[in-house]
Amino acid sequence: METHRKKHKERIKKNYSNRMCITGILSGISVLISLLMVFGYCRCVYKFVNCDFEPSYKAEVLYGIGSVTGLGAIIGYFDIEDK
Repeated sequence: METHRKKHKERIKKNYSNRMCITGILSGISVLISLLMVFGYCRCVYKFVNCDFEPSYKAEVLYGIGSVTGLGAIIGYFDIEDK
């Protein structure tokens, strides 16, 4: 009976450590994605501020929408050229 309890406790410890490892990995991934999104948004705002605001307004409109709506987290990584 004693060895059964020891084995059970060892399995519980092992499962707990596996869950903690997975939780740590998922937390790290979510922090990394959040940082990438914040960096993309900052890039979008920077590109919007540095636009020339002369026709055509394609880049200005897209960077402006990205800055206001939060889509800048994605739009900030694109180089949009006015032609």
